[in-house]
Amino acid sequence: MKEKYDNRETRCKMLGHTVPFKYCRIMQNRLPCSGIMDCWFRMIPIEDFIINNYKEEEIQKFLTQPGPKINLILNMAEKAGKNNTKP
Repeated sequence: MKEKYDNRETRCKMLGHTVPFKYCRIMQNRLPCSGIMDCWFRMIPIEDFIINNYKEEEIQKFLTQPGPKINLILNMAEKAGKNNTKP
């Protein structure tokens, strides 16, 4: 049952405020946030929840989604630095 933990709340590292589990569970086109396991592992059995409620291809899809924007920005900066090196 996907709704089992929907009313529990935790602080979202990305948004900077408290959110219910339901938000984390559906935020990526009805799939969980890519950080759901990091944020919820202390409060609920998140690995069991994911395994019991999502197909393998769904799990791969949301776990491989981009993480926080800062990671994207840092990766872009790193690539730009490599492209700007003189021969």
